[in-house]
Amino acid sequence: MSKPRMIQPRWLARFLAFVCGYFWLPCPLCKQDFAGFEAGESGLMNTPYEGQMVCAGCSEQAHLISMERWAIWREHGVLKRDALKPYGLA
Repeated sequence: MSKPRMIQPRWLARFLAFVCGYFWLPCPLCKQDFAGFEAGESGLMNTPYEGQMVCAGCSEQAHLISMERWAIWREHGVLKRDALKPYGLA
C-alpha cells in the first residue's frame, strides 16, 4: 500500500520551491510544472550518463522507458559492463 501524499496547491508548491532553492520545471512526460521536492522515485534516462527528473505521477512510466533504453544501449554495446555493476545491471 502506498503512503498517502499531501496535495499542495500549485502556488504553494511554487513558492516553497523558490524559497527553499528547488527547481520549478515542467515534467518531460506530462508537461505539468512541479518542484524538485515533488520529484518521483525514478528519473528518465536520456543518454546512458544523464537523465531528467519527472513528477511523481510519471515515475513508473519513466522507469519503464528507462529500462527499455538501457536494454537497447546494452544490446548495441553503448554501455561498458563494468560501468553497470554498481547499479546491479551487469
